[in-house]
Amino acid sequence: MTSDFRTALKFQYLTKISKIEDVEFYIGSTGRVTPVAIFLPVEFFGAIQTNVSIANYKRFQELQLAKGDKVEIQYRNDTLSYLNRVTKKSENPPINFLEKCPLCDSDISLNESGELAFCSNSKCPSKKIGKIETWCRKMGIKGISILMIEKLYNKGIMKSIYSLYKRGFYKRMKKAPGFGVKSAKKLKEAVFSQTEKYDYEILGSLSWPQTSRETMKLIFKKYDLYKLFELRATKKKSKFIEKLKKIEGIG
Repeated sequence: MTSDFRTALKFQYLTKISKIEDVEFYIGSTGRVTPVAIFLPVEFFGAIQTNVSIANYKRFQELQLAKGDKVEIQYRNDTLSYLNRVTKKSENPPINFLEKCPLCDSDISLNESGELAFCSNSKCPSKKIGKIETWCRKMGIKGISILMIEKLYNKGIMKSIYSLYKRGFYKRMKKAPGFGVKSAKKLKEAVFSQTEKYDYEILGSLSWPQTSRETMKLIFKKYDLYKLFELRATKKKSKFIEKLKKIEGIG
């Protein structure tokens, strides 16, 4: 008779105390606003930590961080730090969350649960850049990073996904500082090598709300592209949606 003894060991996280210097706000590719706490440097195994994401609006409100607050920083997952709690409050007032998007000056709004904050502008540069990045990633276009997209967008060279398929885009890219002929040629080859794609892969890569590749695949099992356009053109939006909802796997 044998016994199988298994023991799960759980070690406590390493912690250090630091002091809050400020909070910065980053706008992601979906328009989501993420607060990032900036604190005096702490070191874990030679890795210097100076900032940490607070993840979402709800936790930011719970922490009520102020400049000068002493906080407990935990070292997790070998490289990531985590702001666990405030150990001592300063006399400074809490840092306020953004009210306006720093990129387009539109109002910041919350999702239904009140947990996440987003830029309310559907045409915010962050969302346009995000759609281009999502398209390139889903379509398997190599050699283009979010940083490159941001630079091209901010220079007014890349305005949308469709820019990638226009001859004039590559002509302007060749002349743009920091890019040149080689970069433009490499990107053009990567874009136009993507020739064998299904219809659902293409439409499912356009970042339409609530529309993934899997969703489009279910729709195209029922209707082809021409039938979809015909349904959308001849029926009211509500009736069109009802037709789609009847497809198995779509709510």
